[in-house]
Amino acid sequence: MEWSGSFLILSILVHLILIGLAMLLVVQVVQSRKEKLKFTAAPPSAAGPSEHKVKPSKKTAAAAPAISKRITSTAANASIALPAMEMNATGPDVMASVMSGMGASGLGSGSSGVGGASGAAGMASLPLGGLTAFGFKAGGSGGLVGHFYNLAERAEGSECPEEEWQSVITEFRSKNWDNEVLKRYYSSTNSVRAVQIFMPAALSSGVCEAFSVTKKFKHLRWVVHYKGQFVAQDSGEYCFHGVADDIMLVRLDGKEVFATPRPVAGSPWFTLKGGQPYPIDILIGDNQGIFCMILTIEERKPKKPYPLMTMHPERIAYPLVQFRSGIPLPEYKFDPKMDFLNSEPAPFSIIFNAK
Repeated sequence: MEWSGSFLILSILVHLILIGLAMLLVVQVVQSRKEKLKFTAAPPSAAGPSEHKVKPSKKTAAAAPAISKRITSTAANASIALPAMEMNATGPDVMASVMSGMGASGLGSGSSGVGGASGAAGMASLPLGGLTAFGFKAGGSGGLVGHFYNLAERAEGSECPEEEWQSVITEFRSKNWDNEVLKRYYSSTNSVRAVQIFMPAALSSGVCEAFSVTKKFKHLRWVVHYKGQFVAQDSGEYCFHGVADDIMLVRLDGKEVFATPRPVAGSPWFTLKGGQPYPIDILIGDNQGIFCMILTIEERKPKKPYPLMTMHPERIAYPLVQFRSGIPLPEYKFDPKMDFLNSEPAPFSIIFNAK
């Protein structure tokens, strides 16, 4: 019995020793693992805790995109606003560098776009909504009022032979530009207000879009008759120049002064008194296919010399006739395929405010 009690005590002591050794081993293992996860701070400096300032990285500012000299509107009712700028009374050169061209799509079929300006002092915005190559679709004031007639179809709807197109124009002229002659044929209910005659070579069908004509014609042999009064800013002697395919006629103060049944033509000199209104009629037309109309003017004693054409330096580039101030000049594009119709205008215009 004495030995059994001693053995029990000895066994307990051995187990206690083993348990102690096991605990010591566990503590050492845990301590070694903690050392691997321990972060230590740098010793404090004599000046106190240091402050680390993070500087944001410098981002290179993207360069602002260059403003294109060409401004394009693809919508017929779009408006273009320009920043206010100081201009002199004859500021075409200033605006020409700003509005160097609005593409043809912005002016409806048959147009070449607009760029440069006739010059209005302090002009901050330029309303171009509804402007086509044939004029403004909307009403308002300024410009020559134009009406569209399809001479291939009579007013009651019957078709006309092709040769009648020329005979109607001849009759119209012989009867002192009597509009009743044209009214025998299909006419649009919509009118436009022309600010210039500038229509580089384009499909003849563009006239229907300009006058909002939705009717489908079997044949299209059309004329547009513009009418109004215009006023020269300065007294002087003038001469019309221009190209036309197929025809462009101008009657001034009751007298026909310009006719282009051929590609290029010039008129006799005529005298205008500054500030005095003169009645003016312009008839343009095309017998299907492609048409082209550009009307320029020459002053016998110009304020500045006229430049030469870029592609034809042997020819003089005359100013475009404009019938309303504040309208950008169209951009001229040389077409080598239509060289016989090319008539590059000067980069400035002469204004004859019309009403």
